[in-house]
Amino acid sequence: MGSYLSWRSLSLILCVLPAIFVLSSYGCFIEERAALMDIRSSLLSAHSMFVPDSWGRGDDCCSWERVFLDLSWNYPSFISLEGSVALTKLRYLDLRINGLGRSILSFVKKFDSLEVLILNRNSINGALPPAAFENLTNLRELNLSRNNLIGSLPAGISIFPSSSQDSRSLRQFVHRKYNHFMGNLDWVRYLDNIRLLSLGANMFEGRITPDLYKLQYLRIIDFSHNKLRGSLPACMGNISFKGDADGQIFNSPYQIISDNYNASYDLKGFTFATKWHLYAYSHNFFTLMSGIDVSANMLDGEIPWELGNLSHIKSLNLSYNLFDGPKPATFADMNEMESLDLSHNNLNGSIPWQLTQLWSLEAFSVAYNNLSGCIPNSGQLSSFSMESYQGNIDLHKSSWGNKCLPSSGPVEEEDMREAYDDPFLYAISAASFVLALWATVAFLLPFIRAACNALSQLKMTSTYV
Repeated sequence: MGSYLSWRSLSLILCVLPAIFVLSSYGCFIEERAALMDIRSSLLSAHSMFVPDSWGRGDDCCSWERVFLDLSWNYPSFISLEGSVALTKLRYLDLRINGLGRSILSFVKKFDSLEVLILNRNSINGALPPAAFENLTNLRELNLSRNNLIGSLPAGISIFPSSSQDSRSLRQFVHRKYNHFMGNLDWVRYLDNIRLLSLGANMFEGRITPDLYKLQYLRIIDFSHNKLRGSLPACMGNISFKGDADGQIFNSPYQIISDNYNASYDLKGFTFATKWHLYAYSHNFFTLMSGIDVSANMLDGEIPWELGNLSHIKSLNLSYNLFDGPKPATFADMNEMESLDLSHNNLNGSIPWQLTQLWSLEAFSVAYNNLSGCIPNSGQLSSFSMESYQGNIDLHKSSWGNKCLPSSGPVEEEDMREAYDDPFLYAISAASFVLALWATVAFLLPFIRAACNALSQLKMTSTYV
C-alpha cells in the first residue's frame, strides 16, 4: 500500500507479543524486523530524521532502543507504511490529525491484533463500510471523532467482539463525536464492557434504549447535540457508575510497554463538558469522574425520580430539552453531584428544599424554565448567583423570614411548610435562641446583682429600725 503519513502524527507500539509482560524473553518475527527496517529507511530518507542507533543491530528487534516509538507531529516530512502490514502483532495505532481519507479504513483492518485505533481529526468521509472493523476482534478503544462520516452505523460496527473472557477483548472506549452519524442507538446495548460512550454532535434519533442500565461498567454517557426524542428511561437510575470492582478501569498494553522501557507517551484522552466548560481528560480519570450529558436533544416528559439513585454520579446535564413537570426531590440523594444543569426546559413547580443537601454542588442552573415560588436560602443553592435562576418569571429570592421578594410574588403554602421543615433552619433557629438567651442573661446580670444588693441593704435597714 502506498500510504504516506505525517511521521510525527503516527504512534506505533511494536513487538507487542502475546507474552506482553516478558517481552525481553522473546525475539521478534522476521517480518516484524523487516517492517521496522522499512520504517527506518523511510525516516532516514525524510530529511535524515532521527532513528535510534540500535535499530538494525542484532536480529531481535524487541531489544532495539525505543521499541515504544512515538512518531507523531513532525510534518511536513512523510514516511511510507508500505511494509508495516507485516507487523501482525501491532496493538496500538494512532493516526490522528493527518488528513487521511477513506482508504485508511481498508488499510487498518489488516492489523487484526489492534486493541486501540485512533483516527480522529482526519478527513474520512461518507458512510462506514459494513466490514470496516469486523476483523478487529480485540479492539478496546475506537476513536473516529471529528471526521466527516455520515449515514447509519452498519451492523458490523455495532456488534463488536462479544467475548468478555479475554481481558484484551474489552471494548472500553467509543468516540464518534462530531460526525454526521444517523439512526438509533439500540446497538449500544451490545457493548457489555463499555466504559465510555462518546456519541455527541451527531444526528442520532429515536429513543434512548432502556438497556443502558445493563452496561455495568459505564462511567461516561455523552449523547448531547443529537435528535433523540421521547422520555428518559427510568431504569437509567440503575446504572452503578462504579466502574470495575477492582478499580482497574484501564490497563492498557502500551502503558505496560512504556513502563518497561522507561519511555513516556502523552496518552491523550477525550473531552467531556461539565460545569459549563469542556474539559480534556486522560484515560486514568475514570476513578475521579462520571457523568451523563443528554443536552440539546428533544427529550420530553417528566424527569424520572429514579435518577436520584445515581449516588456516584458527578455531572448531569439535561439542558436544552423539553422536559416538564417538577424537579425530583430524589436528586438530593446524588451525594457526589458537582454539576447539575436543568436549564432551558419546561420544568414547573417549586425547587425542592431537599436539593439544599447537595453539599458537593459547584455548578447549578435551572434557568429558563417555568419554576415558581422561592429560591431556597440555605445550603449550596443559596450560594449561586441569580444567573442560575433567571428566566423563571414566578421564581423569586427569599429572605431569612421566608418571604419572597418582590412582595407581590406568591409563596405557596406547601412551599412555606417545606421551608419550615428544613432541618438546617431548625439548627440555625436553635443556635440563635441559645445565643440570644445567654446575651440577655449577660446583659441583665449587673442589674439583677444591683437589685439584689439594694434589697439586702433595705432589709438590713428595716431590721435595725
